Amino acid sequence: MLARTPNQSPHYKNISPHKSRLLLVSDTPEGITKLTAGLDRSRFDIRTASTMAELRAACRRIHDVVVIHAASWQVPEILKIIRGSKRLTEVPVYVESTRIETDLKLAGVLPHFRAMACRHTELLLLLHRSNATGVQVAPKPRLGIL
Repeated sequence: MLARTPNQSPHYKNISPHKSRLLLVSDTPEGITKLTAGLDRSRFDIRTASTMAELRAACRRIHDVVVIHAASWQVPEILKIIRGSKRLTEVPVYVESTRIETDLKLAGVLPHFRAMACRHTELLLLLHRSNATGVQVAPKPRLGIL
């Protein structure tokens, strides 16, 4: 007898796209409000961090994308924490550019940490496009006997 294909196995279910797990990092409540204003909350599981301690705690969780809205002097430390996290080393990181665009000291920082500066409208477009493709979730492995 031939082995079952994954979609025929009773251990596999049709995998549907899930909500994108979005981490919003901002040093102000207004920043969080601004970032969430244009998002369709039914498509995103949104977590926020507004202190370095909250950011470190958030970095222990899995996120699909990170968005930063912070003062330019805080951005390097925020990026260092994010990229130093085992769970967030490869996720896309977008930095809302309105608060950093005049700081020339950040010229090489964003590329070094593989982060991209975006205006607010570009940011929303990127988030919605990435979510529209749907992130596939693999089934959890079953423990025990076959």
